[in-house]
Amino acid sequence: MLPEKSVYNVIVSILMVVTCIGSFPLYLAPAHEVVEGSWGEPKMNRYFITSPRFVFFRIVETALVSVVAKLLPSFSAILGFNILGRAEGGS
Repeated sequence: MLPEKSVYNVIVSILMVVTCIGSFPLYLAPAHEVVEGSWGEPKMNRYFITSPRFVFFRIVETALVSVVAKLLPSFSAILGFNILGRAEGGS
């Protein structure tokens, strides 16, 4: 385990956030296919979706996942696929 004030701990924490942000769309791709499948092709510019319906759905979806994460005490174990382990400092 890394010390709390260690530079390595900060680097690992930053990289974990980047990984979660980058993998979030991949985890929810099946849900997007089910919900957005009947909406047709989204309007896009070069990099981003610009269709209001798609953008609104993604914002609401992210907010709901954030609320669930706040309400579940062991959400970090779920994210780490460690369902049977403890969320914080297992023995």
